[in-house]
Amino acid sequence: MTSPPGAALSRYGAAASARRIMLRPFSCFAKFKKAFPSDLRLLLTGKDDMPVPSHPDIEFLGFVSEEEKLSLMAGARVFVIPSPNESFSIVTLEAMAQRTPVLASSKSEVLVDHIKSSGAGCVYQDYKSFAAALHEMLSDEKRVELGNRGREYAVAWYRPEHVRESLRVAIESSVEVITYKTQLIETVST
Repeated sequence: MTSPPGAALSRYGAAASARRIMLRPFSCFAKFKKAFPSDLRLLLTGKDDMPVPSHPDIEFLGFVSEEEKLSLMAGARVFVIPSPNESFSIVTLEAMAQRTPVLASSKSEVLVDHIKSSGAGCVYQDYKSFAAALHEMLSDEKRVELGNRGREYAVAWYRPEHVRESLRVAIESSVEVITYKTQLIETVST
């Protein structure tokens, strides 16, 4: 399954406490479509734990296979991640790996950090910033530029070999600190 031209893709579903925040992208998208009529659609995947507003350009697909998810990401013009509660956001890295720019909530420090570190998208906090970022990201040149940055970031920092090496270095550093502190305590104790 490939997302149709002009699609934005968003992961859907959140804890009940985040529902109010998650609904904002719907209204932002509808307002954007009214201001900038186009073939842009908002496709949603994931858990259906809150109502999807009735809008001709918003479609809820539900859970999709891993293959379908990556295909949708690769075909999307922008990946929208409105969650304020991301802990690592592998789904954001998956979108970046597919060369899909990311439009993320400024309420999530993790998402803001991924966007700043990668240069592969934009963050929004209200309709004005959502519309400005989405409008800019939809230009073909900007979308390709951001997409390439995202791919480079995801591959460089999150491929298994790099993660293993980072963990090895972190563990060795911790062992050195523990060894030093243990020696210091033994010296003070004697």
